Amino acid sequence: MEIARTMQADSPESAKGLPALCAQAAEAAGLLALHQNDYPATRRFLHESLQAYYALEDTALVASALNNLGQLSWHMNDYHTAQAQFEASRRLYQEIGDTQGTAWAISNLGIIAYEQGQYMPARAHLAESLALQRALGNTRGVASALNNLGNVAHDLGEFAAAQALYQESLDLKRSLGNSLEIPSTLHNLGVMALVQSDDPTAIRLLTESLELFRELGNAHGIVASLNGLAHAACSQCDYRTAQARLVESITIGQELNTTLVMIETIEVSARLAVLQGASDHAAHLFGAADAQRRKINSPLPMADQALYTAAHAALRAQLDHTAFDAAWSAGQAMQLEQALACAAAASAD
Repeated sequence: MEIARTMQADSPESAKGLPALCAQAAEAAGLLALHQNDYPATRRFLHESLQAYYALEDTALVASALNNLGQLSWHMNDYHTAQAQFEASRRLYQEIGDTQGTAWAISNLGIIAYEQGQYMPARAHLAESLALQRALGNTRGVASALNNLGNVAHDLGEFAAAQALYQESLDLKRSLGNSLEIPSTLHNLGVMALVQSDDPTAIRLLTESLELFRELGNAHGIVASLNGLAHAACSQCDYRTAQARLVESITIGQELNTTLVMIETIEVSARLAVLQGASDHAAHLFGAADAQRRKINSPLPMADQALYTAAHAALRAQLDHTAFDAAWSAGQAMQLEQALACAAAASAD
């Protein structure tokens, strides 16, 4: 499940002078490179801006630069570094009494905890961020916090609570005309319907989110929605549609540098392979996905495990113990790029 979580700290007031302008230009170039998934350029530009802001002794700008570097580390699934950078950003914002910056930094800490399956710390951080955003009257911030709290509730199987949180978030985003963030909540509602076996609702919501992500050119969102629609097609035994969705998802995903969304694509491909009787392919893919999740310390969410329970049971029935272990181990040894190529081959058959 791909979740739109990039939440930039609101830009502090610009410092004066040519050095500040140069630093801000480097920061802007870094954020553009991040949007383009050019992580080496992002790192270079953002470190340049951070050092310049330190030289200017502008605490607010340093805090913002640390937040930006945290976003880069998060995109690269380096959760340990991202957590340290967001925590440093939070401390600086608190030192200067910037409540808005503090709220965003705390939210980002919650997201890092969430993606590592640390649901209680994630909920605590996100609830604190929500309270700060409500006190500030920041509707966009409230909507984002509600969406992220919905993700926690969803993964814990608290579907009624997740539905309410997502719906409130969606209503606020629509009231703001926030076209950039509406599709992420639609996607999350679609995935929740999928987990609850409400395929018609899932297809409607995921199709709407896909169309909006396409309009925005949001590649991560496109891949996430395609994966969800492939799941729905699998549930309806529409394997041709599932294959088409996955072929497009893999094609786009191979151009991205975000590990987690690619792992999710591999997992959906494994489910399809089981349904089509391609047992060796399926075991390779499930083994590869498991190894990659362990590598980045991001376990499969508890609620999403329901999508794979039947596939795992069927796979065990299709392969004897020795064959299963051999195929699983071979998958565990794959690099991410190899696993994606295997998924592409399975989806193209």
